[in-house]
Amino acid sequence: MSSRQGQLFSESLMEQIQGRFHYIDHDVDGRARLFFDNAGGSFRLRAALDAFARIDALPDCPERMHERALYLQDIQTRGEEDIPRILNARDGSVYLSLTASAAMFEMVRAVMENVPGTNAVTTILEHPSSFDAMKLYCDARARRPRVARRAEQRADGRRRCRCDRLADR
Repeated sequence: MSSRQGQLFSESLMEQIQGRFHYIDHDVDGRARLFFDNAGGSFRLRAALDAFARIDALPDCPERMHERALYLQDIQTRGEEDIPRILNARDGSVYLSLTASAAMFEMVRAVMENVPGTNAVTTILEHPSSFDAMKLYCDARARRPRVARRAEQRADGRRRCRCDRLADR
């Protein structure tokens, strides 16, 4: 099927693509589902899980200085080099973390420990872990946590955003 926006994948190509992932149309318990989740996980590529299991099964540590450790170091280095390529990040940096929540806590910690001030502001649009991270580091640094709510339309047509204490949300 064609359109002005492009061409849809053929059924056979869609089947090939879907066959490379676990649990596309059914959950782990066999129930039919549509996958619209953006916070509780992602599709698992079969080949990626197979590669992970193969490497994770090795009873060695990459921090050593022997042949297997050097092999593991090489795999880690290639993976770190591949991520920016996958994301098409030609310059700048990519922060690698196991979860979005862990990344949020690390970023908030870095800011709170290195930027002076008396308060910290997040918004209702941020990842939910930003509230917890900000509260934790505000308590540790004796700062006032605040949350910016959505902008409100004023009578003159301009938009205004107000901040409330995090505890008031």
